[in-house]
Amino acid sequence: NVTLQLASIEQISFDEFIHSIPRVTLIGLFHSALADKTPMKGIQMFEVNPQLCMRLVELLCGGTDIESGKVAASDDAIDDKNFTDIELAILREVLQELGKVFQNSWKDIVQMETALDDLDTNPQLLQTMSPNEPVVLTTFTMQIGDMSTFLNICIPYVFFEGISDKLSFRNWFDSSQKLSKDDERELQRGLNNVEVSFETRLGSAQMEMADFLHLEVGDVIKLDRKTSAPLDTYVNGIPFYQAKPGKKDGNLAVELLDKLEGDPEDE
Repeated sequence: NVTLQLASIEQISFDEFIHSIPRVTLIGLFHSALADKTPMKGIQMFEVNPQLCMRLVELLCGGTDIESGKVAASDDAIDDKNFTDIELAILREVLQELGKVFQNSWKDIVQMETALDDLDTNPQLLQTMSPNEPVVLTTFTMQIGDMSTFLNICIPYVFFEGISDKLSFRNWFDSSQKLSKDDERELQRGLNNVEVSFETRLGSAQMEMADFLHLEVGDVIKLDRKTSAPLDTYVNGIPFYQAKPGKKDGNLAVELLDKLEGDPEDE
């Protein structure tokens, strides 16, 4: 289990970003394109520090002991080591999954496809943009077991130039936009997997605590409903139907009779 929280968003220069991360770290280089295959400007970078990389490799290779002291001897030893080809192959899959999350996070604003281009372990040799180019640095805090660390996403300013007109709140929540058939199908597809509780109550009774404490097997409790009266059926605790109890194929069952009047917003 991983806990991820947004720590900060700030605008800095690319050079400041490079000097704020370890001298040996893992950087995933991504590019994005719009749904019509128009490439978006700039290279997006995901920086995963060596401590987190080694923890992920340990867990993905079957390790179950997530005590930080047993994953690596020391942080300095990790900082000075180079990643092996096997470790990079494992971590490439992790970075690809992060790219999918990045792509999906933009879907309400713009449809895009994000792909991993390459992995780099020496930020000092990166020449993807000029040192003074402004970038947006988004930092997340990540908790894995007893280990707390950071994950950085670096996005150059030119990335936003082509979609700046879509970044206003007015475009996100424009009530004048009509719901398309695709939106309706997507909403229905999402709701189909939502679990709801469905229960039918035979009735209820009230009694004093003294009577409750003296209950024994075989005692009869009188409910507030006649045996011939329809039963209330609840969906997520809200009464929706009246039903008649019975059996079907040897199992207890209820037959829905009428729909109860309720708040239309609850339906």
